[in-house]
Amino acid sequence: LDSGGLFIAKLRKAGEAGDRDDAGWAAVPRVFAGDPTVDLDGGLAAVGDRFGLEVPPDYRWLERGGRGWMHTVSEWPAWATTVGDESPWRTISLGIRSVDFDSRDRPRPTNDLLRLMAPVHGPRTTSLDDDAVACFLARDTLDTEIDERGPIAVAWRGDVIGRGAVTGEGLKSEVPKARAADLKRAL
Repeated sequence: LDSGGLFIAKLRKAGEAGDRDDAGWAAVPRVFAGDPTVDLDGGLAAVGDRFGLEVPPDYRWLERGGRGWMHTVSEWPAWATTVGDESPWRTISLGIRSVDFDSRDRPRPTNDLLRLMAPVHGPRTTSLDDDAVACFLARDTLDTEIDERGPIAVAWRGDVIGRGAVTGEGLKSEVPKARAADLKRAL
């Protein structure tokens, strides 16, 4: 993901399950450290229904900055969550950014979520041929016969490459410029 930052690992020696002390680690709820103004459960359901995504139930969610981050962390160091009533640690992100909300609070999946869940045959997916994908990654607007405006998963040769947007002008790329440049080089 070309990201950096702090990483925490909990290590255990194999075969010492009865001897370890797990004090200081707490279970992570399904959704934690949330922004109360974000309806993440409603957003996930709407994105899942619209794009045909089935997010596995073992994923957990962090809400931060009006976005949903998907992760698989089941335990969290207690010192990073509570010290008295306040935590001295602020989780900036955890996992992959998965759901954004637009200016009208409508949920939309991120490029990362679409690539991970790969809804190649979903209701909001379109497939492009070789010439069209080159134009799409070059940020050219493509003609489309799709009537419903809004975000759409874009696939090429059976793989989702990112998110596009159907507008009144046509299909536009919402793949970040750096990611599009990497994809163009790889393709």
